Amino acid sequence: MKMLAIIALAIVVPLGASADALDDSQAALDTKNYAAAIALLTPLADAGNALAQTQLAHLAYEGRGMKADATAAAQWFRRAADQGDANAQYNLGVMYENGEGVPRDIGAAVFWWRSAARRSCAEAQYNLGGLYYSGRGVSKDLVRAYVWKSLALDGTLTTVTPRKARVSRETVAAGLSQAQLAQAKTQLEACRTNLDGCE
Repeated sequence: MKMLAIIALAIVVPLGASADALDDSQAALDTKNYAAAIALLTPLADAGNALAQTQLAHLAYEGRGMKADATAAAQWFRRAADQGDANAQYNLGVMYENGEGVPRDIGAAVFWWRSAARRSCAEAQYNLGGLYYSGRGVSKDLVRAYVWKSLALDGTLTTVTPRKARVSRETVAAGLSQAQLAQAKTQLEACRTNLDGCE
């Protein structure tokens, strides 16, 4: 069972009062004062702040400052994911894969991981590569599996070690012909310059 990525959220501070509330919520989180963090994050999240929504989702999922609630976590992740937050998209994909807080739906997991992967989320790229390798939720395609696993290695993985990721990519490569490997490397270079066009 995959775990949600708890990616340290460095706050990119926007201008205005919400910046102060985000700073204060981060300070509360740093000191494990979850009740204060929730009180500060909730109005921001309700107003559409994707970072606040993602942080509330993590708190709800982990049961920090509130009862653990996978359904509420999925709802907050969905709101942030709809705004393009790659961390939320990745985690929502994990929830769909595992059926936590949402019905199990590998197609939805693929959708959200592909969205996050195109925003340079290494975990989503790694998982998408795994799906192409196994043919789960997508047509089996070793070339695409190699490309996505290679892109994941370009990024910063937090849920899998780089060594494991390299071994996984090399396992995929072992199943490729020389022509397929050349095709994969060509696609990889194209994807490195344009993730939006990467399939």
